[in-house]
Formats: sequence, structure tokens, C-alpha cells
Amino acid sequence: MRPLFAPEAMRAFDAYASARGTPSLLLMENAGRGAYEVLARELLGGAPAGKRVVLAAGRGNNGGDAFVVARRLTVVGAEAVVYCPVGVGALMGDALTNAEAFVGLGGQVHLLDERGLEAFARDVTAADAVVDGLFGTGLARAIEGPSRVAVERIAEARRKVLALDLPSGLCGRTGEVLGAAVLAAHTATFVGEKLGTATPVGREHAGVVHVVDIGVPLALPGLPPAARATAWCLAEDDVRGALAPRPASVHKYRAGHVAVLGGSPGKTGAALLAALGAARAGAGATTLAAARSTVAAFEMRVLESMTAALDDAHSLGEGALRDRMHRGGGGAHGGGAAGEGGPSVRGLVELLAGKRAIVVGPGLGRGPWARALVERVLALAEAPVVLDADGFAGLEGRLSALRDRRGPTVLLPHEGELGRLLGVSAADIARDRFGAAREAALTSGAIVVLKGACTVIAAWAQAGADGGADEVTLRVVDEGTPTLAVAGSGDVLAGIVGAFACELPLARAAELGVFVHARAGRAWARAHGERGMLAREIAEGVPAVLAGLTGPRGAA
Repeated sequence: MRPLFAPEAMRAFDAYASARGTPSLLLMENAGRGAYEVLARELLGGAPAGKRVVLAAGRGNNGGDAFVVARRLTVVGAEAVVYCPVGVGALMGDALTNAEAFVGLGGQVHLLDERGLEAFARDVTAADAVVDGLFGTGLARAIEGPSRVAVERIAEARRKVLALDLPSGLCGRTGEVLGAAVLAAHTATFVGEKLGTATPVGREHAGVVHVVDIGVPLALPGLPPAARATAWCLAEDDVRGALAPRPASVHKYRAGHVAVLGGSPGKTGAALLAALGAARAGAGATTLAAARSTVAAFEMRVLESMTAALDDAHSLGEGALRDRMHRGGGGAHGGGAAGEGGPSVRGLVELLAGKRAIVVGPGLGRGPWARALVERVLALAEAPVVLDADGFAGLEGRLSALRDRRGPTVLLPHEGELGRLLGVSAADIARDRFGAAREAALTSGAIVVLKGACTVIAAWAQAGADGGADEVTLRVVDEGTPTLAVAGSGDVLAGIVGAFACELPLARAAELGVFVHARAGRAWARAHGERGMLAREIAEGVPAVLAGLTGPRGAA
């Protein structure tokens, strides 16, 4: 896994490395040297001599890194044109030392103020490459004034821009654009990637991210928790071999029976896609369950799935329902559902028996019957439950009720759905995807999969007997592709996760499911291009991806 650092964790890491005897000036030199190597290789064709490079150097450590790059360019015969918001004399610490070293080699530093912006814009346009070293991970406010204009001019030159550590204007923790942000072709980031670049917006602004070794190992002895990675990005090796080979004696029910509860008039396709996703991911059997009036539509479409009809007869009545839910530890989900036209408890108990995983929500609808169904499944089911789409109905503002479940739960929301669950807007979720996923996991005690180009998987772990706080582990799958932005894609994912939940712990099933789903989209895009994929083709691509993850490395 690749480590991802919040800005405060990175600052703590640097401080600890310096306290252990590595001078901060040496760390800056190593960072600048590594960034120069990325610049020369990726944007200067491996031959920097004679090239003209414009560097925007800020007043902090990010600017100091830029001055190291400028000095190294000068040494090899390139022309380094440096702009800085303040004069060299106003710099401090290691940044001042490196600025003076650059000037000592004959370099000039141009003032990046209102009067210097016009010349800066001309130089950026004419340059062979541009280095963005204005702001680093410490930025916590919107960029204004000449610096904002400079950022906008750099962004216009995207194809030839290298950002240092983090594109200026991008929040290192959330990936939010703080007023304006550089669009870079490449980012040379130091020690490890930053959380902000592992978001959909951050990935767009950072371009290709290169991790630069600054001469200090990640596993420093005695490294305090505050200086450790905040999240981890999954790679192929992290999911390879997750599924054990099946023995010759396996039969369909040992392979896993998944129930998909979903589908309603006008939305039966969602449930069908979830069942297909589960089957293609290796479920030995799937059962599609819906209201009796909907099952008839399933019967005309399915070959491999069984069907089950749920009626709204109140065969047990409200008192018996509450009694059963109390015995099952699910009282927080009950309410007066039995009076709202939901399916009978007896029918649900029969349906859930023997199922290794239950997918609830694709195309289910959001009316009283559907809400009652969700609440009763959560109360009665002991198997892992995968909630998606309409499965969130009735949980808005009530995520803590999921803590009462006897079995584990995974939620698969997009930003809008998670916003409704937490009582905020989709824009609020987008501004801090890691924080939102973490909050939802802590509140619900569930595994939360916040879908997107960079999907966040937040898994809650209860505090131990020592009385410590509950913890949430954060994983990221950044394999997403625009190809997957089609109706039904999330339904297929729900089925895939359901199938894997039959064989793996639920957090692991979610990680593998998201990874395999994304790889299936990428494989289709390689063969056909970015546009035109159908959701069912994601499911059809899953077996090949799984074969690649059990075969020779790189086959996936």
C-alpha cells in the first residue's frame, strides 16, 4: 500500500527526522534534487541544458525547494528564471540559504508583485517548463492578490508544469481548491503522497504524482503516531490472492448464496445488475427478492438467479415484530414499521435463512413499504448486509441505529447519498471526503465506501478494553476511470461486494470489490475507449480481472 499523509502528519514527520539528527537543510536539498530529476526526465526530455525554465518560489519551504531546483538547473546549463512574492532578504531559514546559493551562482530573482505579473505571464508562455513552488501543504486560506493571478497563469500552462509537493492552492488534507489552484502535468511529492491528491479534484490538479525520497525512511525508529500515514492507497499486490482457491468439493451454497433485495416499477434493472455482479464475482447462487408485483418482471429476465416474492401481509403483527427485533438486538430499527405496509417478518426470515450476504437497495424505491423492508432486514439479518442506493431510505440522520445490528454492514454511497445520511450537502462531502467517510463510519459502526474516482473505504474498529477511542482505518482505491460513470455501475459494485462478503471479512470484501470493479472498467476502456460502456459489461469483465489477480503479477 502507498502511504498518504495529512499535512500535519508530514510536518510532524519532518520535525521528527530533524530531531533524530537529519538537518532540515539536507532534507530540503534532497527534496529539490529529486524534484529536479523528475523535471529533467518528464518535461525536459532528459536534456535540460539550454532549456528555459520558469520557477515560482514562495516564501516558505516550498519556495526553498524551488530554489534548489533552480540552482541545479543553473549548474547543468539551463536558464532558471525565478519569481518570488518577496525579495530574497525577506526569506528566512533554509529557504533563504538556498535562495542565496542560487543568487551566488549568478541567478536572479524577479519580484512577483502586481508590476511583475505581466512579465511572469510572458515568461510562463515562452518557457520550456514551469515549476510551481509557491505554496505547499501549509496553505489553509484562499489565495488572493498577485499570487492568485500567478497561480491562474501557471494553470494555463498545465502540460509543462511540475508542482512541488502539492499544486499551489490545493488543500493538502481535503483536496479542496482554496480560491484557485495550479493544474500540473506532474507533481513531485516528498516522502509520501498527500491526502489532497488522492481525491477526484486533487488527482485532476496533480497530474502524475512522483514520490521523491528525501533520504529518511518511512519506518523511522520511534516514529510517533502523529507522524505516521493518515491513510493508505491500495495497489494490485495488496489484493492479489485475497480469494482462496476453491476446493474440488465445493458446491453452489458453499460458494456463497447472495440475496438481492431491490427492484420496483421502472427500476428493476438495478436489482438485476446487482445480481449479475454477484454472480460474475463468484457467488454460487443468487436470489432476487422484491414485492410480489415486481417479481413477475424479474421472471421474464433472469436465467441464473432465483426469485422470491415478498408480500405486505401483516402476518405477525406489530407486537410480534417488536418482540423478534428485541430478541435480535435490532430494536433501534423497528419503530412502527409493521403498520406501514412492509413485508411480513415470516417471509423475510425464510428469505434470509442460509444467505451468506444480503444486498439491499438497488432500485428498491423509497416509499413506506421499501423503508419498512430495509428496517426489518437490518433488524433480522445476521449475515453481512450491503446497503446501496434506496437502501439508505429511512437512515438519514439515523446512522447510529446501525450499531445495533448483530451482523456487519457496508454502505456504498456517492457524495449526494452520504450528504443526506449526514444531513449536509453533496458539496460539503466533496470538500472533505476523508473526513465525511470517517464521520459516517464512527457514527454507524459500519464500513463506509464513499464512491468516486478515488474511492474512500472507512472501516470502524471499536475501542479496546484499555478505554482508548474508537478508530477508523482509511483506504483508497484510485483506479477509477470516467468509463465507470454510467447508470447501474454502482448496482454492479454492490453485487460484487456481496459476493466477496461470502468469503472474506466485510472490510476486505469492500476493498477487493472496489478494486476489481475499477479494474474491470479500465480493461473495457483499453479495448473500446472511454465512452459507451454498459453497466452489465463491468460485471462481464470481472472474471478476467479476478483471474489476473490470481495469476502472474501484472496480468490484471
